[in-house]
Amino acid sequence: KHYGGIYLDTDVDVYEDFDKWVDRMGEADAMVGWESSWFVNTAIIVGKPKLWIWEKMADDLVPGNEKEFRFVIKGSVRRSVEVLDGKELSSRSSPWVITDYLYRAGLDQKLEMEDQVLDGVRVVPYMVFYPMPYHGRHQDPKLFVKPETLAMHRWAGSWLSPEWK
Repeated sequence: KHYGGIYLDTDVDVYEDFDKWVDRMGEADAMVGWESSWFVNTAIIVGKPKLWIWEKMADDLVPGNEKEFRFVIKGSVRRSVEVLDGKELSSRSSPWVITDYLYRAGLDQKLEMEDQVLDGVRVVPYMVFYPMPYHGRHQDPKLFVKPETLAMHRWAGSWLSPEWK
């Protein structure tokens, strides 16, 4: 929360110079991307220091916190109450937290193919950072690169046990 910069999971391929990333972020304070039509992911984060969302995420990701998450899936609002204990899959922690914040700030699922800026956070379409869907992770990543792709999350799941992969 004190430093800005670019965060990448270890399974991210970079396709464009970081200057293009900063240009894409524009006047926003941070940038993340849609993973799918209902989740924003945190495998790739671009941001300025001391942004409100870093502090909120750090506070909410404390093990033992109970949190209600709100999602819009296929047009209907879903809620899930979770206790984050540090043992959950990573996809059920920081992506859930940031998606919940952004939905509450006005994230519009119908605009998933357009950039949206909410409380200083730019959310970009999936093809910018997540053009390869999770179910495509065993295919050639070059099949998924688009002209607007800056980087690609490869879904390696190196922290998962074999039965979860």
